[in-house]
Amino acid sequence: LFSNRGGPAKEAALGKYGGDARTENAVRLGLRWLARHQEVDGRWSRAGFNRNCLAGAPKCSSGIIPETLNTELDPALTGLSVLAFAAANNSHRHGTYKDNVARAVKYLRSIQDERTGRFGSADRQFNYYMMYNHGIVTFALAELCAMTRDPTLVPCIEKAVGFIVNAQQFSGSWDYTDARTGRYDTSVTGWQVMALKSAQAAGVEIPPFTLYMTAKFLDSVTLGTGEVIYSNKFPAPGRRGQGMVAVGLVSNAFLGFPTDGDVARRQTAILLRHLPEWQKLGSKESMDSIYYWYNATIAMFQIGGKAWETWNSALVKTLLVHQRRGGCLEGSWDPPDNFWGQTGGRLYSTTLNILNLEIYYRYLPLLDSDHLKTIDALVKTVESSDRANSIQALRLLARFEDMRAHDYLVKMSQSSDAQWAMEAALALADRRDAAAIEPLRKQLQSPDQFVRYRALRALQPMIGQGLVPVFIQALSDEKPVVARQADLALRQYANVSFGFEPEASPAERREAINKWWQWWEQHQKGAVEIKSTSPWLVVRVRPDKGLVVFSTGEDRLTETAKKYNVYRGETYVGRLDVVKIDGELCVAQVLDG
Repeated sequence: LFSNRGGPAKEAALGKYGGDARTENAVRLGLRWLARHQEVDGRWSRAGFNRNCLAGAPKCSSGIIPETLNTELDPALTGLSVLAFAAANNSHRHGTYKDNVARAVKYLRSIQDERTGRFGSADRQFNYYMMYNHGIVTFALAELCAMTRDPTLVPCIEKAVGFIVNAQQFSGSWDYTDARTGRYDTSVTGWQVMALKSAQAAGVEIPPFTLYMTAKFLDSVTLGTGEVIYSNKFPAPGRRGQGMVAVGLVSNAFLGFPTDGDVARRQTAILLRHLPEWQKLGSKESMDSIYYWYNATIAMFQIGGKAWETWNSALVKTLLVHQRRGGCLEGSWDPPDNFWGQTGGRLYSTTLNILNLEIYYRYLPLLDSDHLKTIDALVKTVESSDRANSIQALRLLARFEDMRAHDYLVKMSQSSDAQWAMEAALALADRRDAAAIEPLRKQLQSPDQFVRYRALRALQPMIGQGLVPVFIQALSDEKPVVARQADLALRQYANVSFGFEPEASPAERREAINKWWQWWEQHQKGAVEIKSTSPWLVVRVRPDKGLVVFSTGEDRLTETAKKYNVYRGETYVGRLDVVKIDGELCVAQVLDG
């Protein structure tokens, strides 16, 4: 996970992902600014760091407002500073800034409660941002442990993870403190996901139910548009913005969910509409923040490709221009004129921007490293939890592209437990997975009309896979809700109607059903059965144009206007009409499937 942080691998990563000598110089100046503003006891003081400014130089302004002075944030800022040094391959055991990191580690360990594992004060009023402090410190120490394999840090991280687990709200999220408030906070949750990710990398086991609840929560606050809801209670209940989209996208990536699904693509588009631009940070109309940039930078790095290039170009342009030069301020960034700029101050602004410019080598892309063990956690939840959580875990498994998740859903779809089998089959059907067809056809034999109805609805998007007869048969179902669903699916598929009405007389229903069977026979007529020693092969599909190219293996084996059925194994896939021939290659129009 951290192998790009030093040596030739770092140089290669810089070149590959868009860093250069300018970004590295900005990181070097930023770390030097941090190092000279560290307190003797190892922490970084949000309000008092400027007592360590260069002698004779004007003091660095903190940028914080007086009303936030009675809030504890030094643990979180010290954790962010440690993360910035660690990303540049400095730990408490090696590196140019080894002594700075070692002193910070000593301070952070000194503020951990021996019994609960909490970092920082137990006073929830003073330590109002308790879970920010705790999550970021856990994140930092776990990352150092994963980098160095220092066994003395493991007990500390295990206790810290225990506190995170115990502080999880009933919704699966985390709030500002460990109090049971009934409030969820997506922003705080994002830091806990990062802490758990690094703790796992350090060898600490994360309870499966904790991961399941986290995945369930993030799924519940993510809308189909890609927007993510921040909170359900004050402050800012119901708020949505690009900052939470970034948190949701990166958290899901760390949990192992694919970053190329429909919702993730919509989220990527939202972030690309809000590229980094310094002038937006102080605007009342904008929801931009350096914290948003931090999460979005990690997320877009995982997305990669053109999206990453576009984001990185804007990020580098604005950060390099606005880093301070000259005097004791050199290497820092001014805090923006917004809430977190005025609360976290110059330290907060500077640490996050250093981390943004270390992204090229900070982590490997997640394709090449371990995610959180969410799939294992979901499987365990299915097998060991109550029915409601088991069903929800099955539904979440369907979001994974991993074959382990797919194979488990297939196994569960064949379960003797009818409800589990149904839910697993529905989860497969959501993916348009052909493995759902047979389990759902079995569900059509259920005595429960609503089970039959749900099975038909789930099969409807796959009707072109040889399922038209199944729907015609369902027209004879004695329950109107089932027969009407079958008729609706057939009419939408065939774009014809034979006046079927579930409430009509038996004779009228039989007449309409017979017309459907006649239509199906005519629809199937004229498909040529291929007589050859080997199957003809589909070589290209153009769904945007409704065309398929297939190879006959030899010239002049067919002619235009011939129609063919296509099978994958024994399964009917669709029907083609040849429109052009070029040697052994044939271009065909899709008629069905």
